[in-house]
Amino acid sequence: MPTYQELRSTYGRLTIGELQDLALRPFELTAQAQAALVDELSSRGVPANADTPTPETRPSARADSWYRGWLTVFEAWVTLEIAASLAAFALLRPDLGWSTLLMLAIVAVPTIGLVLIANSHPLARRFWLALLAVLLVAWITIAAAFGRTSWRAPSEAAIIAAWYLYWLNSRRIAAEFSSASRPASPADA
Repeated sequence: MPTYQELRSTYGRLTIGELQDLALRPFELTAQAQAALVDELSSRGVPANADTPTPETRPSARADSWYRGWLTVFEAWVTLEIAASLAAFALLRPDLGWSTLLMLAIVAVPTIGLVLIANSHPLARRFWLALLAVLLVAWITIAAAFGRTSWRAPSEAAIIAAWYLYWLNSRRIAAEFSSASRPASPADA
């Protein structure tokens, strides 16, 4: 998460109009980002009015918790899937061949995605959309191949499809993981 100073530095490069447009989207800003925005507008002589949200006038944290809540549920689901894969790996005790590499990939790839989420990395959204699309195709293929003998494949496909739609359609997810929401690095200055 960017620091207050990084946010101020980023906002310092924006025009007043861009800052005011940003102030009209309070759901996309953390309390720290809003405070930095209000301070930047104040330093330019633009008063913080009713249209400029402040921590006091910001919509309730319920909207943020709704977004964060679903993202937390997603992270918990991924973590459980990783744990189940590790348990299966331990029980199967595969040789050191291709199956071991496949099991390690099944564990490593989602772990990388969780790290991207934790760091609010701009690639997180694209990463999860791509991974969920691949998993959706794989589970649909498994369901088609095994038909009624596999109860897990259709349910996994449905769950993955729901998460794919969440990552695809959530405006808050798009805002959280867009490169525009991240402050420029000191090297860019």
